[in-house]
Amino acid sequence: MQSKEAKILELLQDIKKLANADSADNTRKTLNDSLYFFEIDQLIINETISKVGLDFQEIFYNKWNWPTGLTDPFIIVISERPVFGTNTQIEIIVNDITVFQSFLQPRYDVLEEIAMQAADIATQYILNYQEVLKQLSGDDMAGTGIY
Repeated sequence: MQSKEAKILELLQDIKKLANADSADNTRKTLNDSLYFFEIDQLIINETISKVGLDFQEIFYNKWNWPTGLTDPFIIVISERPVFGTNTQIEIIVNDITVFQSFLQPRYDVLEEIAMQAADIATQYILNYQEVLKQLSGDDMAGTGIY
């Protein structure tokens, strides 16, 4: 089984061949042969717009470790919006659910503290979510519902 990096490299080589193909039939055949599907299980999206937001995102990303044993895909969005002049509000959204909100200050030590707190809260949310799913799919919850 190929690694994701090897598959991406192979896909890029196939795209290069497509660009250099000389006939439409050859292009169509190569395109059909080179269709790949990638599934991304864990993704962090940066939607910050200011220097303070970018600093927060970098600290969060450096602190972040994906919990082991995840069975479901998780997408984390770090979103920022300006409020009250020079202040900004940061949100951490996990699978379309806001799990953390805070106002940011331009002081780096405060940013570090808030980013570490946000990473801990997001990690705890993901672990709790996995535990709830595990409990809901247990043997005592299975069955037809008929006594």
